[in-house]
Amino acid sequence: SLCWALHPLGSEAVIWLSGRFDALVVFFVIAGLFVNTHTRRAALFPLCLALALLTKEVGIVLFPAIVLADVMQHGGLRASMKSERVKWGASLMVVVFYLALRRGLGIYGASDVLFGIAPSVFLSGLADLSITYARLTAFPVDLDVHHWSIHRSLATGVFVLVIYFIVFAASIAYAWRRKSGIVVAACTLICLSLALASNVGPSQHVFGDRFWALSGIGIILALGEALEKRMPIRRIFIS
Repeated sequence: SLCWALHPLGSEAVIWLSGRFDALVVFFVIAGLFVNTHTRRAALFPLCLALALLTKEVGIVLFPAIVLADVMQHGGLRASMKSERVKWGASLMVVVFYLALRRGLGIYGASDVLFGIAPSVFLSGLADLSITYARLTAFPVDLDVHHWSIHRSLATGVFVLVIYFIVFAASIAYAWRRKSGIVVAACTLICLSLALASNVGPSQHVFGDRFWALSGIGIILALGEALEKRMPIRRIFIS
């Protein structure tokens, strides 16, 4: 947690005045993950989701992450529907109301970002975010408020997308065998948060470090699972 909080990719956005909502959306996403682990507190999850969405649109990825985590935890869709249908229904109403509110106010919605882009722009943005964030995470030098986006080749974008698909599929297989949804939730946060961000940068020719926040949470969740189980990290994705 200290590593994530003190990492320049996270602290740079917080130091930037308008980056306060990034810290808030991280707080509400973590709160949603926390209450979902307690049966009596799970009813608070729709509230955490609503607060995350009202803080920043990327908070929408928390909903599919929790749904997949619940399915893995209960060992199937039917059992999870029986136990979590009220929470899921309330959360879905929150998401629908949020998107309708943004549409009514004329604000560019998360659904537009995800579905209203050209495949070439999406693939180029996804590859650019992935490559640049990987470099900055390992070598956080020469940071500024916005890093200029580079138009990557479609071949690179397809390669990155395939890697994400393999990691996501492997996380589902791992979680299914062990009835533990934390890994699939982590990979959902990583993949979908970058998918939403992949159009923002290329469409505006810049992208900020703030989209790293939810991906960083996903990475920490996966590493935490590996350490808790005392397993080599590589076995999470290949065992």
